[in-house]
Amino acid sequence: TNPVDPANPTPEEDADSPTGPTLEPGTPVTWSYLVSNPGNVPLSITEIVDDAGTPGDTGDDLTPAPVEVGGFNVGDTNMDGLLDLDETWQFTADGVAASGPFTNTGSITVTDPGTGTSISDGDPTNHLGESLGPSVGPDLVIGLDKVMAPTTILPGDLAKVAATVTNVGNAAATGVVTVDFVLSEDLVADDSDPLLTRVAETVDLGIGDTAMFMDWFVRFTDLVLPALYNVLAVVKTGADIVETDVNNNTAVDGLERQLVWRFGRFGGRRSTKLHVQGVEYAHIGVGFSEIVSIDPDGRVSLRSEGTSRRSSVYVRPRRGVESLIGSVEVNGGLNNLDLSRSQLAGDVTLQQTLRNAKLGDVTGPSTLSLLNLDGDTRTKLRVKARDVRDLDVTAGHVRSISVRSWSSGDGTDDEVAVTRLDRFRARADVNGLRVEATDLVGRFQAASVRDVDLSADRIRSVSVTTWASTDGRQDRIDVAVLDRFRSKGAAAGLDVTAAERIGRFDALAMVRSNLFAGVRTGQTGLPAATGDFANLSGSIGAVNVRGFRRSADPAFIDARIAGWTIGPVKLPIVDANNGGATFGVAASSIRRLRLPEGNISLPAAPGLPVVHDDFRVEII
Repeated sequence: TNPVDPANPTPEEDADSPTGPTLEPGTPVTWSYLVSNPGNVPLSITEIVDDAGTPGDTGDDLTPAPVEVGGFNVGDTNMDGLLDLDETWQFTADGVAASGPFTNTGSITVTDPGTGTSISDGDPTNHLGESLGPSVGPDLVIGLDKVMAPTTILPGDLAKVAATVTNVGNAAATGVVTVDFVLSEDLVADDSDPLLTRVAETVDLGIGDTAMFMDWFVRFTDLVLPALYNVLAVVKTGADIVETDVNNNTAVDGLERQLVWRFGRFGGRRSTKLHVQGVEYAHIGVGFSEIVSIDPDGRVSLRSEGTSRRSSVYVRPRRGVESLIGSVEVNGGLNNLDLSRSQLAGDVTLQQTLRNAKLGDVTGPSTLSLLNLDGDTRTKLRVKARDVRDLDVTAGHVRSISVRSWSSGDGTDDEVAVTRLDRFRARADVNGLRVEATDLVGRFQAASVRDVDLSADRIRSVSVTTWASTDGRQDRIDVAVLDRFRSKGAAAGLDVTAAERIGRFDALAMVRSNLFAGVRTGQTGLPAATGDFANLSGSIGAVNVRGFRRSADPAFIDARIAGWTIGPVKLPIVDANNGGATFGVAASSIRRLRLPEGNISLPAAPGLPVVHDDFRVEII
C-alpha cells in the first residue's frame, strides 16, 4: 500500500497483517502488485484482479494495470511475454482509503503454456482508515521554471535548467534540499533515468517561501540511449527535513526532446571523444558526427554531417571489448574511417570521398558504398579488414583492398564493383566473390580461391595458391588483356577469356578449364575454324602447365588453350580419354608445343590436326 519503491516494499507497506498503515479516509491509495514464479517452467498470466475489500462481490473489483516499458511489463526482462523463473512482474491499481479496518486481496491466475494447467494465488493487504487530524510539517512543491535546451540535446552543448521549490506546508523547512534534473522516457522518475545535473542548496523556507534551483551544465552520462526524453526535476530532502507530503516532489517539462550524440563543428586538429556502452568514438577534423542509435543487441550506428576530406572517424572499444557497428552514414567526405577494433554488421555509405577504411571483422550482410563516384577523381580508397563475410563494395578508384579472408555466407556472391582496383590481397582464402572493374585490376593475390569471378578491361597479375570452382559452374576471368596468371597449385573449373591478349599462364594443372584469347563469345569447345575466332589478332604469350613431380598422374584434363597466335606451350601428362569431348590446343600458329615425351612436330598446313584420342592440336 502506497510503496515508495514499488519493486522493494517495506514490511509496513506490504501490510500482510491487520491493521496495516493508518490512512486518512478518502485519501488516494496506490496498491502495487509483485508477481513472481517460484516454479520450474515459464507461465502465462491469464488474469489479475483485486476484490476491493468485498470478497464474493465482483462488481467493484479492481483490474491492476501492468507497469510497462516499451510495450512489455517492466519485469519481463527478456520481453517474451512469459513470466520466467527469475522475473518479477509489476502491476498497480489506484483507489481511496476506506474508513475503519480494511482488507483487500489481489489474486492472480496463470497457465502453463505446455500443459494448459491453470493455478491461482492471492495475497492480502491491510490499512486502517482513521482521521489523523492536521499534520504539522513542511511540504515542498517543485515546479520547473525554464529548460533552456534545444529540441535536440547534444552532449557537450551548454544548457540551462531552473526549478522553483515552494514550501506549502504549515512549518518551516530548514536544511539541505537537492534537486536532480533527469531525462525520462516514461515521465516517471526512477534510478535508471540519466542524470543531467544535480543542484544542492541549504535552505530556510518559511511557510509559503520559494527558492530557485538553477544550473548551466554540460555534463552527460555516457550510457544514454538516443531517444525522445522529457526533462524531470526531482526534490530530495536531507534527514533534517521531514515532509508531510512527498507525492508532489516531481515536476515534468512536457516538451519531448531527442537526445543525439553529436559533436559540434570543429576546426583545425581539435578532437572530441565520448564513451558509449564501452565504445570510444572520436571525430577529428572539420564537421560534426552523431551516434544516432544503439540497438538492444549493442550495435552502434554512426551518422556524420558536414565532413570534409580532412575529417577522420575512429571507433575505439575499451580494452577487452569489441563493439558491433550497425551502420555508418557520412554525408560528406572522410580522410580516415577506422573500425579496425570493431565488427561491422551493417552498411557504410559515403556521399563523397574516403581515403582510408580500416575494418575489423565484417559479419554482414554489409555494403561499403561511395555514392559520388565522379566527385573527386584524385581520391584513391584503401580498404583494410580482417575476416570479411557478405560485404559488397561500390566505389571509384580503389588503391588497395587487403583482407585476411573473404567469404560469402548467404548463398550469393559478394561483389566489388569499382572503376579501378590497383591491388587486391587476401592472406588466406577467398570464396564466393565477384570483382568488376571498368578499367584496371592491377594485382589480384590470394591463397585458395573458390567460386570467384574477375572482370576488367585489363588485369596485370593474378597470383593464387589454388583456384577451383565448387558451386557447379565455371569460374570466369573476363578481360581484354591479362598480363600474367600464376597458380602454385591447380586451376580447376576456370575459364580465362581475353578479347585481345593473355601474356603468360602458369599453373600446376589445368582441369575443366579454358584459356581463350580472341575466341568468339559463347565458344565452349576447342576452336576448329576461323569462324570460331572473333579477333584474328588474339594472342597468348606463353603457357606452362607444370604437372605433378614424381607422378604419372595426368595434369591436363578436359582443358583447352586457344588463340590466333600462341607462343611456347609446355604441357604435363595429358588425360587423352575425355569421353569423346575434344580438348587440347588450337591456333593459327604455335611457336612450340612440348609434352613430357618431347616437342610435338606441328603440321605445316591447316586442317591436319595432331590427334591422340580426344586430345587434339588444331592448326587453323
